Amino acid sequence: MRYCFVLLLIAALPAWAADHVKIGLVKVANSGGTYIAVEKGYFTAEGIDPEIVFFEGGGVPIAVAVVSGDIDVGETATSGSLFSLAGQGALKIVGGETREAKTFHNFGLFASNKGWENGLRAYTDLPGHSLAIPQVGSSAHYRLSLLADKFGFDMGKVRLLAVQSIPNVLSAVKGGQADGTINAGTQMIPMMDAGEVKLIGWLADEVRYQSAITFVSTKMANERSDLLKRYLRALHKGFKDYHDAFTAPDGTRQDGPTADATIALISKYTGEAPERTRLSIAYAEPEGGLGYADIVKQVNWFKAQNMLKGNVDGEAIIDKRYAPDVPVK
Repeated sequence: MRYCFVLLLIAALPAWAADHVKIGLVKVANSGGTYIAVEKGYFTAEGIDPEIVFFEGGGVPIAVAVVSGDIDVGETATSGSLFSLAGQGALKIVGGETREAKTFHNFGLFASNKGWENGLRAYTDLPGHSLAIPQVGSSAHYRLSLLADKFGFDMGKVRLLAVQSIPNVLSAVKGGQADGTINAGTQMIPMMDAGEVKLIGWLADEVRYQSAITFVSTKMANERSDLLKRYLRALHKGFKDYHDAFTAPDGTRQDGPTADATIALISKYTGEAPERTRLSIAYAEPEGGLGYADIVKQVNWFKAQNMLKGNVDGEAIIDKRYAPDVPVK
């Protein structure tokens, strides 16, 4: 009788609830590791109910949303605004996402038809032309600096049109208000297919850097460590599946046996056709590795341009309890 009473009592208890986690992303293929972790149930297995929230901009709006508590985790490109918020103590970088690696096609330089006609046909043609970017101090701004260093041109002679969002960038290029843009293949390949832009080159063939990161509020990093560790375990499984689908043993792009299924899964989230998705795959470290030295280098560049608020310490904004150091090569 007592045994039956205990069973009835247990049955009457409320079901155990998973931790709901909101994840801020831009709708691009290079967030494939996260899509995989959602679809394959890696988050569910860690007791997490994931919700993806897509943003039209990158580092700035997602970083602000993490600080405000509107989302729990941000995974997006680095930026001066993101580093400033981290330097003020509001954010912590807890891992890498994607990085530029040779033979992978992540970000590229694209010319509008007007820009192409006016002579923007190579990286060295950038001075004297205009580029549409989301914001001054955005990741696109930093990418331009890497190209300027590599090809020896004065980036001050490139006219930057800060149009506030990625959709506005695409409109400015399509309409000929800008000569070009540095943007992700996910957005630009459909425009290439439509004859609206021309590819000048993929940045990964020229420069190496940690292009995207995973970050949370400092409060979450300090007060919800168990949840964050579970989140990262699940995420890293997704990164490994993504890495293994597209990466040869020597680290170059090579589609493996799971590539087709992975591309189909990614396309479900980006809304792009699989044949287009296949053309814009970024490189991801299998365990969410972060290039510490490269983050410090980026912070120092933004600092030298007076784009950071306060004296941001590139080492201090990385939470080394969570982020494994894997140098950018």
